Amino acid sequence: MTRVLLCDRNSENYKSRISEFTNLVKKLTDWEFDYIEPLTMKHNPQEWLGCIKHQIESSDILISFSGMNFLQNMGDLEEEFQELIIRKVKSGTPVFCRLLEQRDEEPKFMEAITKALGASPLYYRVYSKINRPDNDPNPYCATFSKANSTLRDPELFRGVNSVYSDASVLINYTPELYPLIDIDPMEYDFIDQGDLYFHGELGMRNTIAVRGDLFNSVQILYSGELFFNSRKDLFGRLHHGINENIRFAENIIKCLSSAVKKSEDHEVKCYELFSSLERRLGILIKSKLKESQINIWIDDNSHQAKFTRSNLGQLNFLELVKIICSHWESFSQSILLDKEEFRLKCKGINKRERRFLAHPIKAENEGYEYSEYSYCIIKEVNEALSSC
Repeated sequence: MTRVLLCDRNSENYKSRISEFTNLVKKLTDWEFDYIEPLTMKHNPQEWLGCIKHQIESSDILISFSGMNFLQNMGDLEEEFQELIIRKVKSGTPVFCRLLEQRDEEPKFMEAITKALGASPLYYRVYSKINRPDNDPNPYCATFSKANSTLRDPELFRGVNSVYSDASVLINYTPELYPLIDIDPMEYDFIDQGDLYFHGELGMRNTIAVRGDLFNSVQILYSGELFFNSRKDLFGRLHHGINENIRFAENIIKCLSSAVKKSEDHEVKCYELFSSLERRLGILIKSKLKESQINIWIDDNSHQAKFTRSNLGQLNFLELVKIICSHWESFSQSILLDKEEFRLKCKGINKRERRFLAHPIKAENEGYEYSEYSYCIIKEVNEALSSC
């Protein structure tokens, strides 16, 4: 199973606009999508932030159709989450991301990420007088064809005769990246926010999509509405999308899948590390608390059937964590994490890794695979137990 994080604010409208893409993925791959939920009154802010961090850290592929707009909700933590994504990309995680056009006065919440990737959107829209699909009256809808050598990448454009673009802007890129779509300035104009023409830059192709093979992985960055579902605007004009770019989308999906690092089987290592972690937690609790304190905690929770224990060896991983958090003053000097960080990391392990380690048949039936992240997160908590 490949875990794919959609790095945009989730909503029903968002899901409906990308439904044809996600349905295509389900036909072709074993991808499982994670969505970033917006912060609401029902959320504990710290748990919400911790959940997003976990989603980023545990993902195998990062995808964004809305310019990673979840960053707009991060407030003072925006820079921290930008750095988290950059570290994730530099660790070799494939990226497929739409770059949003931005006016000079608009906040550039993705600027640090685009700088690290080596590409950024320019506010020059691609304007076409002749290459419109089906005589579309909207001059910002255009098609680019392989026949006139516009489509460059042999892997991504295998079997693709043309690409449909809507509201695309030019992309500036560093020498480490290369353009996927080479737009002929004799057939298209490039217009800025003041309706002024862009006359190009030396050595830079006019392009709306670039590819990189940095960090032993792949990065595909583009602009415009190439992969949304088709829609009609307020004037009744049809805007195509993925329906015109199906083969292109298929090739991108296959490219991203092949770029995911096929790490070694971590199941045995994870089991050994988790067993060690669980044992060390038990030893730590025994060294810091009296048995009477432990029994009091068990009795206080015995109104819930799942906490009823007749033998201390029956206490599971999450219960050991809860005991420690309930008596944090006794453990704070022995754990090299603060209380909330320790609790959230252990909660993440319990929700996924422990669940499958404890039930191997369930893991086998669901096709669960232990990733490099699984190994690292258990190891990190293990190493945080300094004195046992």
